[in-house]
Amino acid sequence: MTEIKQCPICKHDNILVEFDNRFRRFNVFCAYCDKEYIILNKKTVKCPECESDNIAYSEDETNCRDCGLVLATTIEYNAGIKINLPWGRK
Repeated sequence: MTEIKQCPICKHDNILVEFDNRFRRFNVFCAYCDKEYIILNKKTVKCPECESDNIAYSEDETNCRDCGLVLATTIEYNAGIKINLPWGRK
């Protein structure tokens, strides 16, 4: 998967990138041109732990169906502790 580092239109680097689990796409908001763009994820997502491409998407999280590794989640805190996912973005 290619890392998104700049706005696809104005090429400015002041952007916010989020992955939408429900629609399996990236949302990019550019602070410079004040617009939001949708970038479809056309490549297959693979698990960094077991290299499987059997990925489950739900509204709350993205996880590997083979090893169970949570790749992304929409929940930031659990019991007052911030969740740290080294493999994915929220």
